[in-house]
Amino acid sequence: MVSVNRNLMIVMNLFLIGLHFMSGCNEYNEDIDTELTDISAFVVTTDFQTGSFSTITLGSPHVLTSDIDTICPDAISRSWNGLIYIVGRYSCDSIQVLNPSENFSLFSEYSVGAGTNPQDIVVIKQEKAYISRLAAPQLLVVSPNSGQVLKEIDLSEYADADGLPELYTMYYLEDYHLLFIAVQRLDTTTYLNVAPSYVIVLNTETDEIEKVITLESINPFTEFIFVEESEKLLIGCNGLYGALDGGIEVIDILSLESEGLLVNESNLGGDILDFDYRKNIGYVLISDLEFNTRVLTIDMETGAIGAPLLETAGFFLNNVAINDRDELWILDRSPLLSGIHIFDALDRSFLEKINLSGLPPFWISFIAE
Repeated sequence: MVSVNRNLMIVMNLFLIGLHFMSGCNEYNEDIDTELTDISAFVVTTDFQTGSFSTITLGSPHVLTSDIDTICPDAISRSWNGLIYIVGRYSCDSIQVLNPSENFSLFSEYSVGAGTNPQDIVVIKQEKAYISRLAAPQLLVVSPNSGQVLKEIDLSEYADADGLPELYTMYYLEDYHLLFIAVQRLDTTTYLNVAPSYVIVLNTETDEIEKVITLESINPFTEFIFVEESEKLLIGCNGLYGALDGGIEVIDILSLESEGLLVNESNLGGDILDFDYRKNIGYVLISDLEFNTRVLTIDMETGAIGAPLLETAGFFLNNVAINDRDELWILDRSPLLSGIHIFDALDRSFLEKINLSGLPPFWISFIAE
C-alpha cells in the first residue's frame, strides 16, 4: 500500500501540531503472538487539514466506527503485536502508539526530530524498531513504545546533492534478519528524483549494511511486496511524474540484486501509486496523464495486463490492500462518494462498497489478533 504523492504534501497547508514526549499508562500484554488473524481494518482519514481514523470489522456484516480520534493530517499506520503505530509525517514528526484493546487510547507518543518528516516505522522486536525519515540522513533505531533512541545509522553516503538520501518505505524479512530501505534521492531544490535510486539492505542483527541495490528505475514509491513462492521482493517505482518511465521492479532476495522491471509504466498507461497481489494476480493502482485513477490486474509471472477493475474520473483512488481473507480493499476519495470498494482478490468479483460519511480515506492497515 501507498499514499498519494508525498511531494504534494510538502505544498499542502497543514495545521502545525506541537508534539512532545509523553507516555501512557494503559495495560499492555508484551507477549508476542505469531499466530494472528486479521479481524478489522484501521483506516486513516484526512482532508489534509484534519486527520482522523476509523475502524471496520471484517466479516459480514461490517461494522464501521467513524472518526474515532484526531491524528496528524498526513499520516500512515502500521500494526505490530496488538498495537497501532501512527507515523505522523509532514509537520508532525512523531510516532503515536495506540492500544486497540483499550478503545484505541494513546499508549505513548514521541517526537522523531523536528522537521525530519518520518515516513515509516518497522518494529522487529519488543525493544527495537527502525524509523525512516525523508528530511534526515540518519536511520533511527528506537525502542518502539517509548521512543528512546538506541542509535542513529548515518546513510548520508547515499544522498544526492542536497545531502539527504530521502529514506522512504521499509520492509523486514524476519527469516533473513534483513531490513530493506527504499532510497528515493529527491533533489529538494527541484523536487525531481536523481538517478540512481537505491534499496539499502541492512542486517538487523549487526545494524551493518549488507548490500546496496541499484534500481533500474528511479523513485521507489509503493510498499515493498514479498512474493514468498519465488523469494522475490517487489516495489513500484514511478520515476518522473508523467514520464511513464517507472515500473514494478523485482529484487531477488538471495542474490540481493535487481532483476529489472516486471511491468513498465508505459504499458500500464500511468504512474504507479500502489499495488498488491494474491495467487499470481497483481492489482496495480495508477494515475494516467489526465490524473484519472484506475486499478489494473496483471499476471505476476508474465506481466500481462488485464482490464481495469475500477476507475475514477479524477485523482480519487488512493490505496489498495489485501487482507488474509483474500479481500481486496480499494480506498476511494471521490467527493460526496468516498468509501471503500471490496473485491474478491482471487476471482476479482465485486463484494460491496462501504460508504464513509466523515473524512475521506487515505491509508489502510489490517489489525490482527
